[in-house]
Amino acid sequence: MRRLRRAVATAGVLFESLDYSSFDGTHDRIAQLERELGRLKKQLRQSRYPAAVDAYNASAATRKR
Repeated sequence: MRRLRRAVATAGVLFESLDYSSFDGTHDRIAQLERELGRLKKQLRQSRYPAAVDAYNASAATRKR
């Protein structure tokens, strides 16, 4: 019985490790970096050209309608 539990636990660990591949980790990291880049670009635009950001937001709002 102990061997069976151990085998099932080992199989569970193996399946968990296969579930999240290195590609998934890379994809998640890239997505996180893209979000951070977008946030920094927005912050930079707002700090450099506050009037331009207001104009951009106004034109974007009219395009959505």
